[in-house]
Amino acid sequence: MVDIKLVGSPPYYRYQKMSTLALKITAKLGLNVQLDEVNDAEQLFQYNPLDLPRLHANGTLIASRYLSQSL
Repeated sequence: MVDIKLVGSPPYYRYQKMSTLALKITAKLGLNVQLDEVNDAEQLFQYNPLDLPRLHANGTLIASRYLSQSL
């Protein structure tokens, strides 16, 4: 099972795109996924707002707003 944590605000395009791609890719690979969405204002304060959205898989940051642009 893959634990995915998606951090950001659901109304924003980048968040929606990241969520869609993550679920589409894991489904294509046939992976079981536990999706945890962090979008509560108090929880978001723990992260740099300029670096949102963020995607973590099994505790490792695999994509963020700026990380994905530099890959």
